[in-house]
Amino acid sequence: MNNIQKDLRLLPTYFKKIAFSLIGVSVLFLVLSITKLLPIEKELVKLITKNTILISLLLLAITSNKTEDELTHKNRLKAFAGAFIFGVVFTIVSSISNYLFPEFVSSSNTGITYVLIQMFIIYFISIYTMKKSDREK
Repeated sequence: MNNIQKDLRLLPTYFKKIAFSLIGVSVLFLVLSITKLLPIEKELVKLITKNTILISLLLLAITSNKTEDELTHKNRLKAFAGAFIFGVVFTIVSSISNYLFPEFVSSSNTGITYVLIQMFIIYFISIYTMKKSDREK
């Protein structure tokens, strides 16, 4: 085991099943609350659903693949860095645009949860793109 693998501690592969189960449960919870089968407040449903999806995306991001090598670790770190840079730039640009153009910009979708979900989406797209380009080589 080399230094990169010692420094980067990832969760075992079976945590992917747990993450996908959490996504399924949160979607089911959301559907049951929308159809009024569960009489729960709308704000509580939004809070639980958003947090459960964030936790499951985090689990997916830090769970190891079945085959981990140095290239996979390198790609994972590049994707994390890219997603982090995207999140910082997005936050700065949205705050400046909210300040300069408050009448044109809707600030309803600029919450931290949405920024984190966008960062995870950028991360997963980056990982997929890197894996695809590595297979073509």
